[in-house]
Amino acid sequence: MSILKLYSFDPQELIESWANDFLRRVHKTANFSPKWPFDASLVANFLDLGVVWDDIPPDEREAIAVRILLGGVFV
Repeated sequence: MSILKLYSFDPQELIESWANDFLRRVHKTANFSPKWPFDASLVANFLDLGVVWDDIPPDEREAIAVRILLGGVFV
């Protein structure tokens, strides 16, 4: 049994709830209050994640928007 899920589809309402909760937490942190237009790397910094801007070629099915590297393994 794998602990990694390759993908999932969540309802729009759930995603919006997560996003609103995240924005509330960000607003409470002095150095991370978002400015518009929003810089996505701010989210990564807030979550203590590294960001590498790179072109990712599409796979055999479709374009890839993001790649996450966990301990040397691409997910």
